[in-house]
Amino acid sequence: MNTNHLKLLASFLVFVALTCTSIGQAQIPTDNKALNKDSAKLEIADTSLYIIKTNDGNSIIGKILEENPRETTIKLQDNRVVILPSYIIVSRSKVSTENMIKGRVFLPNPHPSRYFYTPTALPMKKDEIYIQSIYFLTAQVQYGITDNWSLGIATTLAAIPMFISSKYSYKIKDKHHVAIGGQIGNLTYVEPNTYLGIGFGCYTYGNAESNVTLAAGYSVYSEKGYFPSGYYPDGTGGYITKYTDRRVSMYSPAISISGSRRISNSLAFMGEFWVLPETNTVFGGPFLRMFFNKTATYDMGLVYIFVDDSPILLPAFSYTHKFNQN
Repeated sequence: MNTNHLKLLASFLVFVALTCTSIGQAQIPTDNKALNKDSAKLEIADTSLYIIKTNDGNSIIGKILEENPRETTIKLQDNRVVILPSYIIVSRSKVSTENMIKGRVFLPNPHPSRYFYTPTALPMKKDEIYIQSIYFLTAQVQYGITDNWSLGIATTLAAIPMFISSKYSYKIKDKHHVAIGGQIGNLTYVEPNTYLGIGFGCYTYGNAESNVTLAAGYSVYSEKGYFPSGYYPDGTGGYITKYTDRRVSMYSPAISISGSRRISNSLAFMGEFWVLPETNTVFGGPFLRMFFNKTATYDMGLVYIFVDDSPILLPAFSYTHKFNQN
C-alpha cells in the first residue's frame, strides 16, 4: 500500500470515527366549560410558560391556569385549554429564553452534545442515552455517566471498524463550556493490528439550541504490515524494492470549527469544517437538523472530502434517537 493510499484510507477512517412524538393523549376541550370550578381546593398557579411531560412520553407547552390535587389546567400557545389528570404528569419545567424564537416556544434539542459528527463541549446529562446511525449502516451509542462525563462505542453493521470514545465537559460560566475527549479503535477482525484515533479539546460558546465550537486535536493512523524499507540491485542494472514487516504510523494535528443555529421548532442549520494539515486533508459541509419530536432528529447535508488532489462529495444522512428524558 503506497503513501497516497494510506493517506486516503486514514482520512476516511478518521471521518468514520468522528461519525462513527406529537402532543399526546390529553383530552382537549373546545371551551372552558370542562374546567372544574366547583373544587374548594382549586389554586391559581404560576402563569409562566412551562414544558409539561406526561407518562406517555409526550410534552405540552403552555401556561398553568389552575391546579388542584386531581388535575392541572393548561392554556396552550394557540389559546386552547387542556385539562391533565395529575397522575399522568411526570415533570414540569419553566421555559428558558434559549427555547424561544420570536416569542414562540419550541421543544429543546434532544442531543446538543454533538453536530453531525463533531462533538460540542456541551455535556450529556447523567443516565442519558442516545444512539446515532449514519445511512442506517453505522451505530454510535453514547451514555452519560455523570452530568459531565460520557462514554460511547461506535461501529458498523459489519463490525469494522470499532471505536470507544469518552468526553469530559466543564461549564466555565453561562454560555461558555470546554471539554476534552478522545476516540480510539481498530479494524477488528480484518486488520486487528491497525489502529486509529483522535484526542481533542474543544470550546463551545452558546446554548443547546444555537452555538459555535472551536476544536483542536491530534489524529493517528497506525498499520502493521510489509512496507518498502529500501532498494538493492537486481544484477541487471535495475533495482528491487525491499519490503520488511514493520509498523507505519501517520500523525496529524486536527483543527475544526462548527456551529448550529436553531431557526424554528422543527429545523436547525449546522455547519462543520475540519483540516488535517499533515495529511493534506480537508472535509466538512452544511447540514440541516430536523426535529420530528422530542426524542428523534434527522440530519441531512453534504460532506466534501479533499485528500491531496482527490476530491469527494458525498450526501450525508443520520438518524439520532434519545432514550432517556431528563
